[in-house]
Amino acid sequence: MTKFINLHPGGNKILEAAGGKVEPFWNIYRSNKRDQVYLILEQYRIGSLINEQKVVTIDPFKYEPDRSSELVVNLVEPFNAETPRNSLIEDFYTDNNLFFVRNH
Repeated sequence: MTKFINLHPGGNKILEAAGGKVEPFWNIYRSNKRDQVYLILEQYRIGSLINEQKVVTIDPFKYEPDRSSELVVNLVEPFNAETPRNSLIEDFYTDNNLFFVRNH
């Protein structure tokens, strides 16, 4: 953990899960659930914990609103998308359904 914490893209946010399960955090930060991330973490793994009863988590993205199919989707959960470039050029005003801002 000591070597990895300096490389962690989220900085010391990783310490919030220290000594516990990462599933509740990864349920929110779903961009971590990628093969590339698992490969990086594997080199830092010390061992495996004994399987315990699964923790029931609530899906924080269950009630996300419907969004325009014209948006350029970068990530589904948490939703991250871009306004299509052609709509920025064609019209002076951007329709609200094509305007997306992700705050974090």
